Amino acid sequence: MHKVSHLKRNLSPREAAQSDPGPASANCAAGRWAALENPESSTAEHPSDLILGSRLHAPFAIFRFLPLDYHPKTEPLYQEKVPELGQPGLSRAPKMRSIRKRWTICTISLLLIFYKTKEIARTEEHQETQLIGDGELCLSRSLVNSSDKIIRKAGSTIFQHSVQGWKINSSLVLEIRKNILRFLDAERDVSVVKSSFKPGDVIHYVLDRRRTLNISHNLHSLLPEVSPMKNRRFKTCAVVGNSGILLDSGCGKEIDSHNFVIRCNLAPVVEFAADVGTKSDFITMNPSVVQRAFGGFRNESDREKFVHRLSMLNDSVLWIPAFMVKGGEKHVEWVNALILKNKLQVRTAYPSLRLIHAVRGYWLTNKVPIKRPSTGLLMYTLATRFCDEIHLYGFWPFPKDLNGKAVKYHYYDDLKYRYFSNASPHRMPLEFKTLNVLHNRGALKLTTGKCMKQ
Repeated sequence: MHKVSHLKRNLSPREAAQSDPGPASANCAAGRWAALENPESSTAEHPSDLILGSRLHAPFAIFRFLPLDYHPKTEPLYQEKVPELGQPGLSRAPKMRSIRKRWTICTISLLLIFYKTKEIARTEEHQETQLIGDGELCLSRSLVNSSDKIIRKAGSTIFQHSVQGWKINSSLVLEIRKNILRFLDAERDVSVVKSSFKPGDVIHYVLDRRRTLNISHNLHSLLPEVSPMKNRRFKTCAVVGNSGILLDSGCGKEIDSHNFVIRCNLAPVVEFAADVGTKSDFITMNPSVVQRAFGGFRNESDREKFVHRLSMLNDSVLWIPAFMVKGGEKHVEWVNALILKNKLQVRTAYPSLRLIHAVRGYWLTNKVPIKRPSTGLLMYTLATRFCDEIHLYGFWPFPKDLNGKAVKYHYYDDLKYRYFSNASPHRMPLEFKTLNVLHNRGALKLTTGKCMKQ
């Protein structure tokens, strides 16, 4: 192994000058760094010194000695263009994140609204265009509005056959009654009683909680002491709707043969007795009937006509939904005053404040998405409490029958109704489908054609 000795080498004058910077070179180097740190106060004699002074170390020195708060000259212009972003640096990031978050939320909200609207539209279209009950009756929007394509092949025969061969399913009837009792008791909820209120009480309307009604002395005096349906039971009941499907049906005698007959909205019966019968044990009357059928009691003849109609009820129950919505309170008061003035032998009833919500809750629980139950569906639901066998007549929410013949909305007038309108508070075609399913299962009998002669 060679022994290496460190000997001081003799340097040439040129090498010595390069290795020893000397005072002049030191001052020159210092000037160069100062120029880099503060270009405006540079002591460099010429700009080329910044580049040529140290070709190897100067580029790295620029980054090493730049101050931490150094910013490009374009920064003031940038701040002028985007002042809303705030001061540069870390404070700008939260603002950008907040803006992006708001845009994301808006976009998601719009997408949810769009898809929800499409879903509702599809649901409505499905309900309107295809009403099928157990595969036996198929009625669609295009079919019910067509004169030559109203039914599918043999549809009328199938439906008529199911009516002729119908049998009561007593176990299902009892099961339905039991399930409905979980939501309401028709004996109690069919009417409020006198002890529920006192004159001067203020109550909120059932379907418009922002508005209120004062219990008048006349109204309070007509409230029943006990429920008009308390402890009442019947073997067979008829619930009679008002569809024009009843015309030329010849169902009058069959309807009157039932033990208990329920009618809707004070419909006239005498002039249509052959098709609708005359017996009335329980009859409903919406306040709007006063204006539509009796001219709003504008003259004496209108009032006499109304009094004559009520005198035919003969101790029947007159069911007046007085607490539903505001607008008919004056009609209710006029009716009450006429009943008291003429001492009419009619038992008035006013549904409880919870009835309509309880009925709707029952059907929604059974996957029937109704809006507000129609009077017909409401009466069927109540009848399950005190009727062993329920027969429905005058239920047909379509503009044409199974043979393509036009059907009036009411058998007694020319009122028009858009069954499939989304603006309607009811979903009558959907209700009809449900009732038809119950008919096929033996829970009720739904008659939509001619009745057999007795």
